[in-house]
Amino acid sequence: MPHVDAAARKAYMKAYGARYYAENADKWILYAARFCAANPEKRKAYSARHYAKNSKKVNARRARYDAEHPEKARARKARYHAEHPEGNRAHCAKRRARKLAAGGKGITARQWQEVMDSSLGLCTYCNERRPLALDHIVPLSGGGEHDIENAVPACQSCNSAKHKAPLLLWLARRAA
Repeated sequence: MPHVDAAARKAYMKAYGARYYAENADKWILYAARFCAANPEKRKAYSARHYAKNSKKVNARRARYDAEHPEKARARKARYHAEHPEGNRAHCAKRRARKLAAGGKGITARQWQEVMDSSLGLCTYCNERRPLALDHIVPLSGGGEHDIENAVPACQSCNSAKHKAPLLLWLARRAA
């Protein structure tokens, strides 16, 4: 190719790449699948960089796909929630805190998992081994913050009994 300016060369290479991919799509797809299987860390890092630079485009494309394929989107989300229940609980707690305009830095799923692990599966209030839920020591409805320092694992029974009551008042009533 004779000497041309950079823009023309870029356009030529782009057209060449598109033509090559169209002619060899099946080979390219197999190569990409093998590469991703052999290099999961590189793939994850690339995806993170791509999302950081193109988050608006990625989210718009995902929203468009979900609107065009609602059954697949529903199934994908249900599968994700089944595989990541702690993330779903953290999301619901964050949404509730936002609705109540509670302050605080928020609680990530990882932070909550660390608190759950340190509790050894025991309720903070009754010391029983039961399924645990997040309880805000100072209730969000009473001005408490959605922050890890204001959260403890509590069984459903204690969490429901405490409801909106301040902790010391609830403990005094419970002891009486």
